[in-house]
Amino acid sequence: MSLINSIFGGSQADYEEHLQQLRRVDAARLKQQYAAQQGTPHQGMPRFDPNKSEAFQIPLSQAITLWKMKFGDTWFDAHQVRPDPGNDFYADVFDRIKKMGLFESSNEWYRLKEHA
Repeated sequence: MSLINSIFGGSQADYEEHLQQLRRVDAARLKQQYAAQQGTPHQGMPRFDPNKSEAFQIPLSQAITLWKMKFGDTWFDAHQVRPDPGNDFYADVFDRIKKMGLFESSNEWYRLKEHA
C-alpha cells in the first residue's frame, strides 16, 4: 500500500482527480474575487440605468451650469460630492463631468476647467 493510499484512502488516479477538482474550485474562487475587485455587478444586483437618473436626463451643458451654481469655480474635495442618502444627483453629475475630462485635479481635489 502506497503512502497516498494510506492517507487518501484511494488510488493514485482518485488522488489526481481530487487534486484537479481542488484546482478548479480555487480557480473559480479566484475568478469571483477578481470580478468583485473590478466592480463587476453580482448576479441579482440591478445594473445602473442612466435613463432613471435625473442627472443623466439633462443635457451636459445644463449639468455643468448647475454644477457651477453649486460649487462655483473653486477647488473642492471629491469627498464633498458623495451622495446623500436618497439623493445622488450631484455625485452623478460629478461622474458625468469627470468622465468627459472637464475637471482639472490635484490629489482628490477638483475644479472645472476654464472652458467648461
